[in-house]
Amino acid sequence: MRGSKRTLIMWGVSLFAVVCIVVAFREQLGFIEEGLDVASRADTGKSLVVVLLLVFALLSMGEVMYLLLESGAPRMRRRDTAMLTFAANSWSTTLPGGPAFSAIFTFQVQRSWGASVVLVSWFIVLSGVLSTMWLAVLGLVGVLLLGAHLSLLSLIGTIVIMVGVATIVYWVSRNPETVTRCAVWVVRQINRLSHGPRDRWVPAVRRQFLQLRSVVLSPGRFAIAAMWSLANWVFDILGLWAAVWAITGSLPWLEREPNSTTIVGVVLAFVTAKIAGSAQVTPGGIGPVEAAMVGTLVATGMTASAATASVIIYRLVSLILITAIGWVIYLASFVPRGLTPATSRSAASDKLDS
Repeated sequence: MRGSKRTLIMWGVSLFAVVCIVVAFREQLGFIEEGLDVASRADTGKSLVVVLLLVFALLSMGEVMYLLLESGAPRMRRRDTAMLTFAANSWSTTLPGGPAFSAIFTFQVQRSWGASVVLVSWFIVLSGVLSTMWLAVLGLVGVLLLGAHLSLLSLIGTIVIMVGVATIVYWVSRNPETVTRCAVWVVRQINRLSHGPRDRWVPAVRRQFLQLRSVVLSPGRFAIAAMWSLANWVFDILGLWAAVWAITGSLPWLEREPNSTTIVGVVLAFVTAKIAGSAQVTPGGIGPVEAAMVGTLVATGMTASAATASVIIYRLVSLILITAIGWVIYLASFVPRGLTPATSRSAASDKLDS
């Protein structure tokens, strides 16, 4: 009950914030009405391209999951990772704080495939690092090619840190015995300083870290997983690119056409929106994401009404349609098996304690 009340409160605060913004700027929001009018006349065929590209974006993340978990999850199939990706995305985008519910749900489903706690944790870290690294790379491309006002040092620093973390995580998966010896040494030092038994917690630590033996990831397989992680962002960006195409009738490319933007402008709008929506104060980042996208598209050459219409098309697909598909998959495939975030929290706690 407390969780339900907390969710309702978060929803209420989020909706109140959106209403306040609309009321405060109602006289300056005429372009939204124009954008809706333009969006209603969008090319149907090109809008379907947006749908296909955004579906491919989620399927790419499912492929990353499959490649990283295959060796240690004997009951996992490719279609399972695809369905989990859609369902987890719906949890993430529907609720304020949705990524936390999504992570708990993902953990439980992956454990049901036979993956160990250590393997699932390793996957969460590595997949997150790869995703963040590629987003920073794309942002850097936008800064260098368009001279955007994003922090160059921050982007470069993020890339360096993410590459370093990815390298360490990959090395850990390739050297479980060495990592286990180091972990045991650290535990024994803690026991010595606390005047406890020398081998207190050592068997449990050794057992957990040696589960990394289930990770079989060659350099080639790691590179393929990294490329699929990049493909997730690329397909997502292409979805926004196709939305602009559906509205303006011309594909954004290297040179800007009248009342349009370039492919680099689309990349920059996407990255800016991801940064703006990273806190996810509102469900799916509603408000900050749209504002960042529209603002950047206008700054790179589009009219306010065309930019708004493009973002409306993109968000109708990415936030509404894709989320709806995910909920259908969740209700049809996971609920009958009792796999929900509510049951996940207690089950995950029990398994971690064991």
